[in-house]
Amino acid sequence: MQVSATPEVLKRVAALMLLACPLFLLTAYDDLPAIAKTPETPHPGESPEVAERLSRIDALPHDAVKITPDTDSHSPILHSDEFHTSEPVSGGVKTAGAEDSAFVTPDGTTMYFFFTPDVRVPPEQQIIDGVTGIYVSHVEDGTWSEAERVVLQDPDKLALDGAPFVLAKKCGLHPHETEGWPFISEGGRELWFTRTHLGTPAVFRAFPGPTGWEEPELIVSQFAAEPTLDRRGNLYFVHHYFRNGQMLEADIYVSRRK
Repeated sequence: MQVSATPEVLKRVAALMLLACPLFLLTAYDDLPAIAKTPETPHPGESPEVAERLSRIDALPHDAVKITPDTDSHSPILHSDEFHTSEPVSGGVKTAGAEDSAFVTPDGTTMYFFFTPDVRVPPEQQIIDGVTGIYVSHVEDGTWSEAERVVLQDPDKLALDGAPFVLAKKCGLHPHETEGWPFISEGGRELWFTRTHLGTPAVFRAFPGPTGWEEPELIVSQFAAEPTLDRRGNLYFVHHYFRNGQMLEADIYVSRRK
């Protein structure tokens, strides 16, 4: 059953998506996998306690409970028969925190994403938690490896790994709609983006026509956002978990092309 979200719920989803938007920077750099990862040992002058805080699992709040498709009150709804049923990605990506704003390389073997351990914490406090930021995972033996932090700033300086983002109210599709977080497939034949549908974020796709983009079609609805695809056409998107109007966490989902 499709549900409708309140304006406050939509604001919370948009806030997390905007905070995660630094990942758009990753599309412009071929050498990002070589960026130094957060070391396993403390930096000079850094206490072991600080280094320990950099673990995603250790940084989760004490009341965090991992939500699964079986316990999800508002699971994503797939509207296309081109894909298999949407499911969370396997391996070392998902936690009881918020994995958001994924970008998958065209070969489908590397995933960058934003992580914060507790969506209830405001950004000005996330910046000092030692763990919120951009992470990378690689496919190893058919599953995603344990994600590692990608450091875009000197270890002794605070940063939200900032970068340009896209939030458009007019994309040449429907001026009255709020549309954004676009992804264009290789060759420019498909435009994927996020649009509100029946009160919650949803993933749409449009094809180019003689005079511009054709009428978009709904692909995944109900708290589905920020699409990205690999070269095989597998669709990855963010799913936000809500219960009683409260955002609890977020996962990266995949709908594999048939």
